[in-house]
Amino acid sequence: MALKLFDSRRRKKVAFKPLHGKTVSMYVCGVTPYDTTHLGHASTFTFFDTLSRYLALRGFDVRYVQNITDIDEDILKRARETNTEWRGLVKRWSARYIENMRRLNVCWPKRYYRATDFMGEMAAMVKRLMRMGLAYESGWAVYFDTAKFKRYGYISSFTHKQMVYLLTEREEHPDYANMKRPEDFRMWVRSRYWEPSWDTAMGTGRPGWHIECATIINTLLGPKIDIQGGGSDLMFPHHEDTAAILDSISGDGPYASHFMHTGMILKNGEKMSKSLGNLIMLSDLLKRYTPNAIRWVLLSHHYRSVWELDMDELRRADERVRRVERAIKSHGGDTGAGMERFFDAMDDDMDTPRALEVLEEAGGGRSAAKMFSTLGFA
Repeated sequence: MALKLFDSRRRKKVAFKPLHGKTVSMYVCGVTPYDTTHLGHASTFTFFDTLSRYLALRGFDVRYVQNITDIDEDILKRARETNTEWRGLVKRWSARYIENMRRLNVCWPKRYYRATDFMGEMAAMVKRLMRMGLAYESGWAVYFDTAKFKRYGYISSFTHKQMVYLLTEREEHPDYANMKRPEDFRMWVRSRYWEPSWDTAMGTGRPGWHIECATIINTLLGPKIDIQGGGSDLMFPHHEDTAAILDSISGDGPYASHFMHTGMILKNGEKMSKSLGNLIMLSDLLKRYTPNAIRWVLLSHHYRSVWELDMDELRRADERVRRVERAIKSHGGDTGAGMERFFDAMDDDMDTPRALEVLEEAGGGRSAAKMFSTLGFA
C-alpha cells in the first residue's frame, strides 16, 4: 500500500509523492514562547515527530524545519504584563519548551530556527512585495493587500463572513482603521521608541507574524515544500497568509503539496486556549505520568480527531506501554509478526491508533522493537 496523507486543502487522502525524489521538505509552525507547553502543543509536535520517524523508516531523507516565533505582539504584551524584559521571557519559555519536547522524546527537528535570525530576509521580502504592488503602507505598518491575491482563502475555503468572525474572535487585527479590508495582514511594523526594533532595508521596525514563517520556509526550504504542518487553528489566518506571500513570490501555488493539521484537544467541552485559562500543561502531567504513557495517549487518538483528555487514559496507557516493553525485552527473536499490518496502518494517513494495536499484538521481538521506536517511545 502506498503512503496516503490527508490534505486539508483538497479535503481527502492523497498519495504522497515528494517534489524531489526521496527528499522530503516539511515545515511545522512552532511555538510563541511565552506560555508553553500545553497538551495541544505536545499533541501536534509528537505527531509530526512520529511522521518524520516513519518517513525515515520508509527511506526518505527528511528536511524538517520548525521555527520559534521569538518576536510577536503577544510576547511584548506578556512582557509588559509581567514587567519582564522580553528577551528574558523568550529565553526562559523557549528553554522550557525544548526541555519538554526532549522529555517526550521528540527528536525532530534537529534544530529550531528563531524568527529574529531572519530579519534581513524578512525585510527584503516585504520590500519585494511592495515593489510588486501587493502591499501598502498605512499608519504605522505595512499590510499585504489580500484583494490582489485572487486565490486568497484557497486552503480553508472560508467565506468572507467566516474569516472576519475568526479574525475578530482571535483579535488578530487591532488596527482595522488603517486597513483596506479585515483580511489584510501586517507584514512590517514601524516600532515606537520604547519597543524592540531592527535596522533593515525596511527601515527601523519589526516583522508581523505571517511574514516570519513565509521567510523561513523560502530561505531554508524554497518557495515550494512537501508538507506544511500545524494545529488546525493555524489554517486560517496563518497558513492562508503564508500562502498569499509564498505563492506571490513564486508566481505559482500552492506552496505546499500537503497541508496537514492536527485536531484540537478539549477540556470541559471547550478548546484549550490561553484566553480561556483552561490549559493542561505538559509539565504538570510529567510529574505524575511517564513520557511514554503521555505519548501513548496522544498517539491513541488519530491526529485529525478532536478529543478530550480522560485522566484514566493515562493510567491505562502506562500499563499498556509497560506490557509492550516487557514483551520486547523478553522476546529476542523476530518472526516479522505485525510489520505488514503496521505499515498498512501508518500508510493510511498515519493511523497511529491502529498501529498501537498492531504493536500490542506483535508479542515482542525485533519487529515490535522497530514499531516501538518508530512511534517514538524511548
